[in-house]
Amino acid sequence: MLKFDDLCLKLSAVGDQLSDDEKLVILLGSLSSEYDAMVKIIEAHASVTLIDAKEMLRRESETLKKREKQEKAFNVSARSRKDGRRSNNNGGRAQWSQGRQHGRGNQRVQRGQRGGFKGDRGAFKFTGQCYECNQYGHKQNECPRRKQGNDGDEFVFAATRESTTSWLLDSGASAHMTHNRSDFVEFRELDGTMDIVVASGQRLRAVGVGTVRFQAAGGCTIKVTDVLLVPDLDRRLLSIPSLVAKRVSVGFSSDGCTITFDGKLVARVEKRDKLFVWNVVASPDVSTATEVAASADVSLQSLWHERLGHVSMKKMGSLSQVASGVPEFTGRNEVSEPCAGCACGKMTVSSFLRQSGSMVKTQNLLDIVHSDVMGPMKPVSKGGARFVVSFVDDFSRFGHVYLIKAKSEVFAKFKEYKQLVETQTGRQNRCLRSDNGGEYVCKRFGQFFSTYGIGHQTSTLHTPQQNGLAERMNRTLVEMARSMLHHRAINCE
Repeated sequence: MLKFDDLCLKLSAVGDQLSDDEKLVILLGSLSSEYDAMVKIIEAHASVTLIDAKEMLRRESETLKKREKQEKAFNVSARSRKDGRRSNNNGGRAQWSQGRQHGRGNQRVQRGQRGGFKGDRGAFKFTGQCYECNQYGHKQNECPRRKQGNDGDEFVFAATRESTTSWLLDSGASAHMTHNRSDFVEFRELDGTMDIVVASGQRLRAVGVGTVRFQAAGGCTIKVTDVLLVPDLDRRLLSIPSLVAKRVSVGFSSDGCTITFDGKLVARVEKRDKLFVWNVVASPDVSTATEVAASADVSLQSLWHERLGHVSMKKMGSLSQVASGVPEFTGRNEVSEPCAGCACGKMTVSSFLRQSGSMVKTQNLLDIVHSDVMGPMKPVSKGGARFVVSFVDDFSRFGHVYLIKAKSEVFAKFKEYKQLVETQTGRQNRCLRSDNGGEYVCKRFGQFFSTYGIGHQTSTLHTPQQNGLAERMNRTLVEMARSMLHHRAINCE
């Protein structure tokens, strides 16, 4: 990479200015066959800049070097890379592969869509050594020995052989896909329609998306998210661009490829008839009907836990005593793994220490009503509401929640709440406790409190703990919504 940058500086010094797209074409053309898979990934994304391509190639180079140290068999590939970097007698580089030009001709090259490159294809003739037959004058993908008896399409989509327990690694696929509904451990149907265009031009309909879990040969459990269900597809596909986007490294060689994550080897995938086939087995938690039946009670508990907004297991244990139609649960978590939605949605700052005797308890309903406003919220509700105002009775802990478009609506909602609860209970609201927000400390509220003899308690500045009951109500609402969003992997933005 340093030599390439030095060459570009020398060209600039003599007045030959190159654009970033031209530099990218030359860079990709100077790479050996070991980088073909990474080159295809770069070409498949027209938005990849020269800087991005350098970083991707640097990481791929580090992966190749690690594999060379671990296995002596890769020394052959190392020598091939060294031979592939030799310059021709004209002092320039001239290499092509299908769909792109590598090298500089008499006219400027341009970057096309989906990684295609246009230029003068006949300006140079390849004079290097073939990695297939070791002869000179043609490249490995043009080798006559390789083409004998094998004229199949280069695209993975055109292949038809596939094992029922195999996934094909595809650098041209934009997403992971499967045709088998039973592969999913989590699944939801798509709201709209999504068409998948294959290499032949045929359009296939994707009907759902979800998570697939399986085990590699070494026993490592693999979890793949955002997998599309395409019933008319005749194979399972793992998208290499999608894997790379998840910080997964895929290194290719002549006999297979390796998949690593955070520097740790995940799997070795064999090459079979020009295809990279990854043989896997079903994850133990979904492999047999017996295990599914044994976990039915746990699944039922998880289902109620999710339906009730990720309520605590302790409260779930007492639900059957206060509500009819609810199954009896033990009150402890029977699920082997902690709930990811709760872990992500319920993290909070530690509260203040509570001193004994500092709590003033009310004796009747509506003696004190706690209130607070939360927002602005994202996204805006279908009705255009951006804020939430809550009112909680101190004695019964019964709360009411209203969605509002602006904080100026708090006064109207308080009057609505006051009229409702006073009619239902037959008691008068005696005091409202809130923070010092302008929606509460205003002329309208002051006149209203004077008219009806209602007291108004406000918390000290920058001390929301004094209005803790209303704050905890808002926290409960946020945790409920956030846990459900995280559990279903829904982006709240």
